[in-house]
Parts: sequence; C-alpha cells; structure tokens
Amino acid sequence: MPSNVALFFSVLAGYSFIHVFYFTRFRAQRLDGYRLVIESAVVGVLIYVAARLLQPYTPSTLAFLRRTLGEKSDFVDTAYALAIGLALPLFANLTIALSIRGASGPGPMNDSVGAAWSDLMQPARRVALDWAMRKLGNDLQLLLHDAVTRPRELQLPILVTLSTNKVYVGWVTRSPNLRPEDDYLSILPLASGFRHKETLAVTLNVFYPVHEYADRGGNLSPNDFTFVIPYSAIVKANFFDVNVYVSYFVHEETSDIPPPA
Repeated sequence: MPSNVALFFSVLAGYSFIHVFYFTRFRAQRLDGYRLVIESAVVGVLIYVAARLLQPYTPSTLAFLRRTLGEKSDFVDTAYALAIGLALPLFANLTIALSIRGASGPGPMNDSVGAAWSDLMQPARRVALDWAMRKLGNDLQLLLHDAVTRPRELQLPILVTLSTNKVYVGWVTRSPNLRPEDDYLSILPLASGFRHKETLAVTLNVFYPVHEYADRGGNLSPNDFTFVIPYSAIVKANFFDVNVYVSYFVHEETSDIPPPA
C-alpha cells in the first residue's frame, strides 16, 4: 500500500477515536486544525500498533476483511486498524455507561432505538463532559455546567447581568460544551429587571408566567419563552436564591419563583 494512503487511514482511525470516545471528544472540540491533525496522527499510530498486536486473537475479522477487499488484500492491516478505531471507542463508551447504569439501576425504556441508545449512553457522556468541563472550562462555563448538573434538590436559577444593566433570572436549559463557536447561553427566564446605575442594586419588575409553563398541565410551552444570550454580552453571572433575595435585598416586595418542573 502506498505510504501516503496508509498514513491517511491511520490519521482517520485516530480522528475517529478521539471524536467518538467521550473522554477525548470534548477536549478535541477545543483543538485547532493543526493540533487536531497531529493528535489524530499520534492516536492513529497507536491504534495501528494495537491492531497489529490484536491480529493473532481476531482471525475471523481478518478473514472477513480479506474476503471483502479481495485483490486489495494489502489494505487489510490498515482497514483493520480503521475498524479498531471505529469500534474501540464505542465499546469503551458502552462499558463506562453500563458500569454506571449498574451502580444506579436501569434507565427508563424508550420505544425509539435511537432514543434508547442515547439514553443508555447518556451517563458516560455526562461523566466525560463533567470531567472535561472541570479540567478545561472557564469560570462562566463551570457555573452554567454546575447549574444544569447539580442534584435536583440543590438546583438554583442563575442571575445574569448584561452590559446594558439588564438582568435576567432563569434556569439554564443545557450544559455548555467546549466548542469555541458555542458562545451562547440558553435560558428559561423566570424574571427580569435591571441594575440601578448608581448602586447596581437589582430590581426585578417583570415576572414570566412560570406557573403556566412549570405546570405539566399548563397551556404554555417553556420552549416559547426560552431564549439565548451571547457570552460577550454577559458582565456578571451568579446563582440566585429567591429566599435570600426577598429576605435581604427587597423590603415590601415579594417574589414567587417555583422550582423547575
């Protein structure tokens, strides 16, 4: 096989591995083109070596590849490495997901095969994202990630202050990832207001119909109120405790913001 073709397939195997295996996937999102190619090549070489070592133990797979490739049997070693690059991260993700499921019990059943597979793999993805976020995320990403992944009984909305002194209180709808182009916060608003120009004290003067879209029998869909805010417009973000706000920062004002449905 020409060396450049073998190199291409080795890089492809490495690229496949680091983008499918959850514990390398989120980190790879931060890599630029050159670093991604270099790391894909390094991982591809390691996979090629591992594939050569595994050949004595997988004769049936090699025989299948030789029958499939026919006259191009000189591609067998590289094709085998590519197959390992595709299968190994899936197997690793599944092993991690099943080990977590084993500790917490089976998840809910789903009629759709795709949705069932996504539900099955979700614990492994969640653990890997949490690890990557705490290792590589900035402070804002860590705050938003924590707002989504906290245990239900400890969850709090966040208060976001924009560069215009406009403030929003709401629930973060999804955890951020590490892609550089993903620079928007998705929020389900509970209240909004402003910071006073002189004191920067927060006043909430608009309250969204949370009782309607928080109630499962309500007539309003939360998706109709969810909106996004660019990170570049955020000057401050913090958790917001309604009881603390009412007790210490307002006097004749009350606020009724329910927990997430």
